[in-house]
Amino acid sequence: MEFLSQNSIYIVFIITVVIWIGIFFLVNNINKRIKSVESILKEGKNEE
Repeated sequence: MEFLSQNSIYIVFIITVVIWIGIFFLVNNINKRIKSVESILKEGKNEE
């Protein structure tokens, strides 16, 4: 427990990095979904 009290800035840094990695993967996943929806919409317009 002494490590946590003396090095709390490292713990905050690690938590912040984990959150940013999660945000990156979330945005990347949303981007893939948007691209698939865009391709479906483009195919629908070409058929008309």
